[in-house]
Amino acid sequence: MNDHWQAISATIRAHIEQSSIEIPPASNLLTASSVTDLKPLIVIGTDEHRVNDEASVALAAEPDVYQRAGMLVQVVDAPAQPDPAAAVRRPEGLPVVRDFSPPILRERLTRCARWVRMTSSEDGPEEKPAHPPVWSVQAVHARGNWPAVRRLDAVVTHPVLLPNGSILTATGYDPQSGLLLSTPPNLTISIPSSPTRGDVAGAVAELHDVVSEFPFEKDEHLSAWVAGLLTPLAWFAFEGPAPLFLIDKNVRGAGAGLLADVIALTITGRRFPVMTYTPDREELRKKITSLAAEGERLVLLDNLSGAVGNDVLDAALTSDRWKDRLLGGNRVYDGPLHVCWYGTGNNVQLQADTARRVCHIRMESKEERPELRTGFKCPDLRGWVRANRGRMLSAALTILRGWFVAGKPTHSLPPWGSFEGWSGVVREAVVFARLPDPGETRLALQTGADRDACAMESILNALENLDPSQRGVTTAEIIDRLKKQQLDPVDPAPKWYPDLRTGVEDLCGKLDGRALGGRFRQFQGRNFGGRMLCKAGQDRTNVNRWAVFTVENSGRAKTAPASPASPASVSRTAGDAGDAGDNPARSEFEDMLS
Repeated sequence: MNDHWQAISATIRAHIEQSSIEIPPASNLLTASSVTDLKPLIVIGTDEHRVNDEASVALAAEPDVYQRAGMLVQVVDAPAQPDPAAAVRRPEGLPVVRDFSPPILRERLTRCARWVRMTSSEDGPEEKPAHPPVWSVQAVHARGNWPAVRRLDAVVTHPVLLPNGSILTATGYDPQSGLLLSTPPNLTISIPSSPTRGDVAGAVAELHDVVSEFPFEKDEHLSAWVAGLLTPLAWFAFEGPAPLFLIDKNVRGAGAGLLADVIALTITGRRFPVMTYTPDREELRKKITSLAAEGERLVLLDNLSGAVGNDVLDAALTSDRWKDRLLGGNRVYDGPLHVCWYGTGNNVQLQADTARRVCHIRMESKEERPELRTGFKCPDLRGWVRANRGRMLSAALTILRGWFVAGKPTHSLPPWGSFEGWSGVVREAVVFARLPDPGETRLALQTGADRDACAMESILNALENLDPSQRGVTTAEIIDRLKKQQLDPVDPAPKWYPDLRTGVEDLCGKLDGRALGGRFRQFQGRNFGGRMLCKAGQDRTNVNRWAVFTVENSGRAKTAPASPASPASVSRTAGDAGDAGDNPARSEFEDMLS
């Protein structure tokens, strides 16, 4: 090896002499030892713990090696040609966290250290260059904790508000927060150190001017959009998750995608990474695990349709940590989930449990074909935001910084369960900026999204008219009456009939006494606008009778006297768990309806 480097040095010296260039002392010339001696020496031995400790320490010198969620990782740029099987479609150049496979780790270990074995020779012990042994590579890879290696919490491409109210703007790794900030050199941010009320008002006006031509249904929906813009910037200043920001519209072409892109282009300089929502729980879980492991920060669920929401999505929306087995092995990811969720769609139908986890940005266009509109102030809004990204970021950060400098004032906002941390920072900052409370949008959304609740409201309205004495009716009697009206319509039909029939069909999918009984048991005792469905006792065949009580009088439930059963009704078989199926016999209830 030394002979090889001496030959190279001699050749270089000969060329320099021919060029009449002054030759530096031989000690300054490049030699193999001058390069390799800069690396730490790891002598391979049977004391494996020592070898692995030295390898872990040496690895910390690598500038792009970090540890995250018990894995050694590096940060790479998203490729121009993404993997078609990837969980999310990313724009080219966005940073992605990748874990080291053992072969890549072995390569890195040769770059950060000089590995040798000691051998015997006539001149005594001698160092022989060696490859990192497989057992050492595997042990270092599996350790799960490397004290000397920097911990990476997240990679961000924009300034962020920190818990102490300062704004992290310096590119590079911040050891206190564990954040790796990567911003383009031409991004200029201008934020007053102590923003005044006037500065905050000016920032709000600037953001509003950019989106003023979008047809927000109410001012609260504009406020929700501002909250969606502020959330990624304030994410590391509060604990816990943030709600999903749903940009919903009444007609195609109203600009939901463009409105979402204004947020993404401001935050990252690129359009949204897009993930396709699937109701398949297992598939959705795998996608979320990939997002968490790869350090994704913003995700758009694009073009949502049908019923949206399940327990997997709900869990992701109410957690800032995720634990699940990684694909292709037995390793488990147990680390941060720093995803800010966004969605777009037309009149999206959300499951009830998901609806309370959503901040609603609603647009109502009066145009029949809104995509054909012309005469905009800025025809190329995406291009404008790209060119003025620093200006947009400065305005958004001024609002957050202004709220913090003002002493983090609170405004007695109604609580928002599961999102207390977000509500205490972003929501308070938005209201501090004299915008409506973005939390108001979820109440209307929940009312419209909870189809079961709407169906129960219709049923309770009908039952109050059917059973004003609160003696109670069985589900079999309800279904029997509805079917009889369908086969032999009474003219005119009772006023309560359409609401009751629609409510039962929405709740059960069909007219079925057993199914309706199961649903009644599920909703018994729940408050629907001050009313509750309760058991009012059982008939002589032990079939449940149901009645509507006010919340104040719900204690009377199960105390009403039982209805006398006819001989036919006594002989029938009770249904599942005390609710009967179809009842062909005429009952006291039918007599009452007649």
